[in-house]
Amino acid sequence: MENKRPREDDEFDDSKRQHQDPVVELVGNVTKDIRRIGEGAQINTTVDDISYISNPIVVEFEKIDELRSAVLKTLGAVVLEQPMKVQVVSVLVMICNAKNFLVSKYVIEYFHSKVQDFFHSLDQGSPKGCFNDVKNILKFLCCLSPIIEDGALYNVLQQFLKVSIDLQASNPPLAQEIYYNTLICLPYVFANDDITDKYDGLLTLAKEFDSNISLKSVYTHFDSKSNNFQVPDIYVNLLETILPSIDFPECKKLFIDFKSHMEPIINESLQRNKISSTMVKHALPQFAINPDVLKEHKLIGIDQLWSQPRFFLTIYKQDFPTVPEGKTYSHLFFKDVICDLVHNLEFNRNETAVQLSIFDLYFNSDLFAPPGTPVDRLADIHKDNVNGENIPPLSTWKMEDLIVETFLQLMFTKPLRLPIYYYTVLITCCRNNPDWYAPVFGRAFRFFYKNLEVLNYETRLRFMDWMAVQISNFEFSWKWDEWVEDSKALTDYSYHPTKSFIKNLISKEIKLSNKKRIKDSFVTLDPQTDSLVHFEEFHQYLTLNLEDSDYIIDFDTKLFAGNEEVNSLVTKLCQEKKDTSTVVTSPQNEMLYIFNDSNIPFYPFFQKFYKFLMGHNRTNEQFFQHWTELNDEITDESLNKPSFLITYLIQTYCNIGNRSIYSTNGILDRDLTKLKWCSGVELQDSDYPKTEEFRFPPNTASPEQRLVIQNDIIDAIFRIWSHQPQFIFVILEHLVDSSILDASLLFTKCLESPKNLLVSNSTCFESLVRVLDSIPSKPIVSELLVKIIEKASAILADVQTTQISDSDEIEIKDKKWLVFDYLSLFKYFITNYEFEFISDIPEPIKEVSEWLNQVNA
Repeated sequence: MENKRPREDDEFDDSKRQHQDPVVELVGNVTKDIRRIGEGAQINTTVDDISYISNPIVVEFEKIDELRSAVLKTLGAVVLEQPMKVQVVSVLVMICNAKNFLVSKYVIEYFHSKVQDFFHSLDQGSPKGCFNDVKNILKFLCCLSPIIEDGALYNVLQQFLKVSIDLQASNPPLAQEIYYNTLICLPYVFANDDITDKYDGLLTLAKEFDSNISLKSVYTHFDSKSNNFQVPDIYVNLLETILPSIDFPECKKLFIDFKSHMEPIINESLQRNKISSTMVKHALPQFAINPDVLKEHKLIGIDQLWSQPRFFLTIYKQDFPTVPEGKTYSHLFFKDVICDLVHNLEFNRNETAVQLSIFDLYFNSDLFAPPGTPVDRLADIHKDNVNGENIPPLSTWKMEDLIVETFLQLMFTKPLRLPIYYYTVLITCCRNNPDWYAPVFGRAFRFFYKNLEVLNYETRLRFMDWMAVQISNFEFSWKWDEWVEDSKALTDYSYHPTKSFIKNLISKEIKLSNKKRIKDSFVTLDPQTDSLVHFEEFHQYLTLNLEDSDYIIDFDTKLFAGNEEVNSLVTKLCQEKKDTSTVVTSPQNEMLYIFNDSNIPFYPFFQKFYKFLMGHNRTNEQFFQHWTELNDEITDESLNKPSFLITYLIQTYCNIGNRSIYSTNGILDRDLTKLKWCSGVELQDSDYPKTEEFRFPPNTASPEQRLVIQNDIIDAIFRIWSHQPQFIFVILEHLVDSSILDASLLFTKCLESPKNLLVSNSTCFESLVRVLDSIPSKPIVSELLVKIIEKASAILADVQTTQISDSDEIEIKDKKWLVFDYLSLFKYFITNYEFEFISDIPEPIKEVSEWLNQVNA
């Protein structure tokens, strides 16, 4: 029979549609139900739904291998990726246990084997998972305590506590993680069980662990500036807090009371159960753990959070609590779950935001105020609680405050994920529920802005980056009027943290949009006149120029050996640019490229070479011929010809590709071999196309000459893109990646800048950090640390030898702010590039502690 091609509308014909395999359909439906378990708001409805979900599982679990495997894997994924669901998932397993105890037996064995497989993988040197996964599995097993043999959970938890105590001397970070993770799991034993005192022995054992781990100032976000400022008390030390915070009756109140709703279902199921009319309990053996392997284990994945002292931030402090008090188990409990959810569900940002929006549904309904409740309304509730009008008292805890605090902790402390992940999840949360989150963001912005003077440099930039992204996604809307007086008061400062923050934030906003859009956002509505009020105070920050016209004039005049005609020409061109520049002027039109002006010396030769470079598919041989010809035509002996030519070449490439950074870097990549040769780099065969026989003559530049050429390249880019710092640093990054520039020269340039670019310009700092992250950085960081101390010491010496008068008091204070920022940078490089504080630092820097004692504001 001839095969007939189906009609286009056949797929809509039910009679002809191919039916799905019933097993596949069953597996899909069951696993989907497990993934969405507990997402209803009513407890009784949730338990009924769970009982319904359990029916196909208990009936088909032993018969259908595909179903059994899928159920186990889905349960494993939910427990690890959505840890707030561990209790509600445990309810499903316990109901299954009453109907068919083999299901729960398989589940417990499956999770036990996952933990044991992890420890076996450690023995093999290839960890499958991390200790944080073990924690979440332990939480789940603790929730199953009613169906686990008596004493088994106690023995397992005791085993982990003993491991942590034994590891303290040999592997402190891992010991601390296991200790904390075990104790945070302990109250889960009572999520579905009655309170007893049989676990008090574990609390006694835990006291043998030395949990007095202080937070070194080098790791904190705030700096008192030699005790001249009050640092906010916002830190909750996890190790010190966990053990004293555990109070079993209080901890039990965190969980939903499913027991009364489960009992009728379980009792009815047991009565119908032909095999056992009583609840079956299952074995949970201890784990085979090799202590010698743990002594050498390096933290990976989310475990790396323990590579530094662990703490949680508590920034939402007022007359009444909107989050649990910092030193309570409740505080640690919720933030631990949120932290794991955010990291373990990282592959699905939208789902992360969805789960955060219903986070409160998985815990006692009395714990949180309704989502989105305004702070003013909570203040009224608190007042009524104090006056005894609310019996029992109503909660003033805000789920959104807890979530945002946890995100800030993750973003501001060496993030495990790219910062954009955290930003986008928060943006999604706010877009889904703007009334819930927008006010919470605003309160966080104001808290950190208020404390800018004591924020360390790194945290200040992280805060600025987060705020810039948040407000850029909401029409750049911000109450700029709150900052007007601060900006005016700091007019004469260059390095004051608040002034620096405002300037760099606006700069970042411009990069995310454009000058006109940002200028238009500096307004507010006058309620009395119903008209817009423009904040002209912030217009000064719209100019991004690293240097002024005098710098450009001096640079170009010096390049042409002091030629007065060039000086006059460049002065004229600079003035024309200044007169015609507006907020809508494009970066390309702001660029001042002098070599295409017909009045410039050697103009015909420049034009000829320019046209050559504009062409495509120019061979290396053709380039060599034109470059040699240009070199011969430049006959003015007063010029420093090597510097002159490399400056011309680099600025010409920048002008050709001035449409965007990507265009410039594309042009540079196109002629990378040519650029390397002109820069004195020794070329390899791999630098040439296989089809090209021509080879550039060997470079004869000495190391000193090569150094000069590289500095000339850096200076040329600083000059041509002086009005767009972002272009400067991204292009220089690219040249470092392309092995044309030595990274250390770029750092030196920024450190030696009279304007202290490394601390005054966030674009510069961010770029240099990206460079460090792309190369073997520790030797360069060692060198950088020495230079930072030398730079700051020189500034400090200048401050201490200056006779202070009323006229220069601000200048002295400004320099001291600069010194503190260099100190903050010093801390940043130590903590982020695997230096152990002081002991692992090169000898010249060990004297830093003596130097720090001299710094007084």
